[in-house]
Amino acid sequence: MLFRIPYYLLRVRAVRELSRLCGRGRGLVLTYDDGPGRRLSRALVGLLGSRGARATFFVLGRRVVEDGETVDVVRAAGHELGVHSFEHRNAWQGPGAAVKDIEAGYAAAARWVGADGLFRPPHGKLSYGTWRALRRRGARICWWTVDSGDTWAALPPARRAVDAVVRAGGAVVLMHDFDRGPEREAFVLETTGLLLDAAAREGLTVMTLSELFSSRGRA
Repeated sequence: MLFRIPYYLLRVRAVRELSRLCGRGRGLVLTYDDGPGRRLSRALVGLLGSRGARATFFVLGRRVVEDGETVDVVRAAGHELGVHSFEHRNAWQGPGAAVKDIEAGYAAAARWVGADGLFRPPHGKLSYGTWRALRRRGARICWWTVDSGDTWAALPPARRAVDAVVRAGGAVVLMHDFDRGPEREAFVLETTGLLLDAAAREGLTVMTLSELFSSRGRA
């Protein structure tokens, strides 16, 4: 258990910095993991496009292999793409396999994401091996500050995430865009729409993660 502590603290520090950046610039970053999903990813592209918003999508290698056309649709719409590994292996339950999973994820997504492209750790877990592998390739590790709850056993009210964003004055929101049935897909679309409504109402700027990171150097 002790080996996990440094990586947990690294995450805490990184999330604190994300919260600071979002609050300072009143930024809202919508992020989607585990896609593409042929239905949901494309529906999100339509919804985001209708509102003039761009998001960051962390693709899963095995789904990219199955449906590269949807990744093309996401990219063509101007959204940012990052990697979420190939099979979604937990770094705390087999660090060696998790490193290979990261490498396979980048290989599968190479057409859309550079070797040093953004990375979101599966399950939000890092080990020394995965941290070192990402550092070696120069990839930025990307966390979130608000979880929408769309993968929870019982779905929360969609407004829960919205209220958290408004209270914080901005956030990086975690959602998922793989296809998994009408109820959860509708929840992600509803949450996205409510977040965009809140951004317009509260004066928040919807941006990609890279745009948020680039704001670090601005006053």
